[in-house]
Order: sequence, then C-alpha cells, then structure tokens
Amino acid sequence: MKFCHFVNKFVASVGGVILVLYEFSQFYENYIPKYNDHMYIMDNSYIPFSTFFILSLSYMFLNIFSPSKNSISNSFKGLLGCFLITCSMFYFMNQVIICSEYAKEESSKLRFSVYFCVFLFLYMFSLCIESYQNFSFTTSRYERKEPGTMKVEV
Repeated sequence: MKFCHFVNKFVASVGGVILVLYEFSQFYENYIPKYNDHMYIMDNSYIPFSTFFILSLSYMFLNIFSPSKNSISNSFKGLLGCFLITCSMFYFMNQVIICSEYAKEESSKLRFSVYFCVFLFLYMFSLCIESYQNFSFTTSRYERKEPGTMKVEV
C-alpha cells in the first residue's frame, strides 16, 4: 500500500508540472503559420495558463516541503487540490473535444491526443485521491481527541 500511495503522491505532485513543461515545449510551434492544424490543451478560455502554472508549482512545493502532520498545511493542500481538480477537469474536457475533432478528421495525431487525455484523467483522479486524504486526515485527527476519564485524588 505504501508504494501505491507514493505513486499517487508523485503523480499528483509532478503531473501539473509535466503539463506545464509540455505546454512550454509547444509554445514555439504556435508561431508557425498552419491552417488550424495545432490545437493544444491550454487553449482554454475558462482557466488562464498562468493560474494553472502557479497552482501546480505551489501544490508541488507544499507536497514536498510541508509536514504531513500539520493540519493547516493539509487543509491548504486539500484546498489547492480542489482548485487543481477543477482546472484539470476543464483541461480534460477540452482535450476530449480535441480528440473528437481528430477522430472526425481521422488525423495522425489522434493516438498522441488519446494518450494525453488518459494522462489528464489519471492526473485528475490522483488529485481527487490526494485531496480526499488531506481532508480526511484533518478530520480524523480531530475526531480522535475525545475527552477521557480523569483521575482526581483527594
């Protein structure tokens, strides 16, 4: 179970940074004039790329440097995870639309686009698991502090 938890935490922490690095690698191709041949994931008008970039880096640094027993950092990681889940859900829906457009055109980029769609789904799913663990750890810590019996000696 520890290995699965490590893999989940790794995908949730580094997945957003991988998406950011992918988008940076695709920036140079936007300047090449093509006839609407390239459609990328961050071409989404709902969530700006800079917001996703800042949220991904802050979530990664919080996962790396914050202790897991600190309830405030766990709550903040859970809140950031919820924002990242929303962002990745919009990007996933955008990528599904791109996949459907490639399928209609029978493009050669369909395979890569489907792989990217699967990666986005796994990233969103691992963020859901991490946010649930961060929020449930915070509540379970408070539930354990039940008042016990006190011995009073007279």
